[in-house]
Amino acid sequence: MSLTSARRARVRTALLDAAERLFATNGYGATTVTEIAVEAGVSRPTAFRYFPTKADYVFAVQDEWREALQRVVAEEPATGWVLVQRVCAAVVELIERDTDRVLAAYRLAMAEPSLAQAAAARDRAWTEAMAQLLASDVPREEDALLGGAAIMGMINMAILRWAESGAATDLGAVIAHGLDLLHDGLGSGRDDRRIR
Repeated sequence: MSLTSARRARVRTALLDAAERLFATNGYGATTVTEIAVEAGVSRPTAFRYFPTKADYVFAVQDEWREALQRVVAEEPATGWVLVQRVCAAVVELIERDTDRVLAAYRLAMAEPSLAQAAAARDRAWTEAMAQLLASDVPREEDALLGGAAIMGMINMAILRWAESGAATDLGAVIAHGLDLLHDGLGSGRDDRRIR
């Protein structure tokens, strides 16, 4: 890692840590980006360069998951359903590596109605990404999109239940089981189940 990359990582971590502390102490709505910058020891423009909106602090963990998706896609020769499974496994690994931050983000997102729009936009982007991964196994675009939505609905519910349990459930096992259930339904290719 270069010196510049190391500095960027330190600044990013300082901003995330400051935001997490301030959100926990003052609440999301009462915390300003200026306060986050001061707490992290950086300028306000620097804070905005790293995180353009306050919601980006909450959803930073999901941005790391998107980077994992891109890395897995670039490194894996697999396509379709196998690639979906590998991406999900990589995301679970990241979640388990940073459990406290993920739990804090999900609890805040569940408690703060003003974050609903940002959460919905990220969910849509993830749904479309999963649909693209499925495209080689599910040739019809609308079916791949429905499959991507089903996968993301299952993953969101698994993470929500995991967060509500305080990380007591085995998230990887729950997601793997959910993927198996979805694959059994998606893999059948029966046209009689299409919505007409």
